[in-house]
Amino acid sequence: SVVPTDYIHEPWKMSKAAQKECGLIVGEDYPKPIVNEQESARVAKKRVSDVRKRDDTKRMAELVYVRHGSRSRRDDVTANGPSRARKKSPMAREKNQPSIVAMLSRQSSHGDFGENEVEES
Repeated sequence: SVVPTDYIHEPWKMSKAAQKECGLIVGEDYPKPIVNEQESARVAKKRVSDVRKRDDTKRMAELVYVRHGSRSRRDDVTANGPSRARKKSPMAREKNQPSIVAMLSRQSSHGDFGENEVEES
């Protein structure tokens, strides 16, 4: 079978007539796509956006910034010399505070991530 160059990487986008013409029927001679990439990406971006909007995520981001991104903190350490005392990390999670991985895992366990069917042409 000779697949037209325009469809070589996505043969499932060919019309039924074009599939018959080149002798490659998607679903018989060539497997159907497992996931719809555009839909999966849209769902993933929405989930990440939802997690970023949460108050606990914003609080965690602020702690990361204070610990690793604050110029005033770096200037303070430079002026006073490095601290010898080990302080409790501001990133240490509070009791019952879920990790970001746990938050995303919980959302993906709902079963709609990447399981949308691809429309046939």
